[in-house]
Amino acid sequence: MVESDLIFYKRNRFGIFVKYNSPEEHSHFAKHIIIAENPILFKIEGENLLSSGLIIQSNVSHKLEYEECEIVFTMLIDEGSKFSDYLDDNFLMDRRCIELPEEILEKSKLFLKELKIRELDKYLMENLYIDDDENREVDDRIKKAIDYIEEIETIDSTLFKKISAITYLSESRFSHLFREEMGTSFKNYILHKRIQRVCELVMIYGYSITDAAIEAGFSSSSHFSTACKNKFGISLTDFMNSLNWK
Repeated sequence: MVESDLIFYKRNRFGIFVKYNSPEEHSHFAKHIIIAENPILFKIEGENLLSSGLIIQSNVSHKLEYEECEIVFTMLIDEGSKFSDYLDDNFLMDRRCIELPEEILEKSKLFLKELKIRELDKYLMENLYIDDDENREVDDRIKKAIDYIEEIETIDSTLFKKISAITYLSESRFSHLFREEMGTSFKNYILHKRIQRVCELVMIYGYSITDAAIEAGFSSSSHFSTACKNKFGISLTDFMNSLNWK
């Protein structure tokens, strides 16, 4: 698989640089980190907050408003992951949202300005998640499965059987081990990888949305549209338009 410098998925989080007009009010079943180069108006469950960087609790309704199209870094953190729990215990502490510490925000803006998504992700993880979970060795069977997924072009319905064959594990045992090792479900991991693949095919190779969705393993463009809406809270058209700006 190819890698885009605007989008990535890694273990327990999905990060993306987007440039779009104000999305409609939405919420996610995931914690949300949003960083903008300039202060923007956030509406958090009806309350206004002017900020350049927020951590937002999962299932909290929010909306971004600004006068001009803005480059924004957005990260979704899987609920149930150790990273999500760490943000709860050390930052959010039962609050709906919290502004990023000033020193972290200012450094993050430099990566944002230069569109260095992996450097920004690494910096945030080093400063928001004090844990060695990122660097620990993963079970060889899980590593083999992930390496296999990275190499294939289409993530289709036969994947689970193929993974079971190369890891010598039943589907149920593999699913349990994957969550234990990766901190997220295999189903969620595959969904994110499919979304990432669609974006890369559209952005790098010029695929149509329909062809990219099918190639990535979605049953149709409407299937991808639903996944996109659930994950990002914006329409498929707005989401894909936001990717075609670099």
